[in-house]
Amino acid sequence: MDLTAVLTEQLQMNPLTWKAMTHGGVTKATELNLDFAYAAPGEQAANHLTAFLQSETDYNVLATSTKKFAPFRKTWSVTGRTKATTLSLGVLNEWVRWMVFAGHENASASSTDGARSYLGRPPPLRCGPLRLPGLGTLRNDRDSADHVI
Repeated sequence: MDLTAVLTEQLQMNPLTWKAMTHGGVTKATELNLDFAYAAPGEQAANHLTAFLQSETDYNVLATSTKKFAPFRKTWSVTGRTKATTLSLGVLNEWVRWMVFAGHENASASSTDGARSYLGRPPPLRCGPLRLPGLGTLRNDRDSADHVI
């Protein structure tokens, strides 16, 4: 799947996710943690993306592998959780956009230099524990660049 398709798919899910969250009692003042996951093409890509996310965010990030029985090969993933933060649909969209680009730029790159200059810093956020499949945890503090997810 190409970058545009992935980004479009992820952003199209956000209004439904936000609606479900608000129906469940989440407000813009509720603190949340977002869980996120990437499928990586291999160990080097998983380790590279993990290192990038650890250097650019304060998220808990881990690269892991599992063995598949069919071809007896490992599949790699990068999973993590953001710090607690508040959230809105706009902040969620901004964060998802950044995370999709981060995955795209770093899953196959050999160094983070180009990706770091392209992506900039992750969007500032603020949140509390809530698991969102395929996303992660957010913190939204728009007034302080020191607070990032």
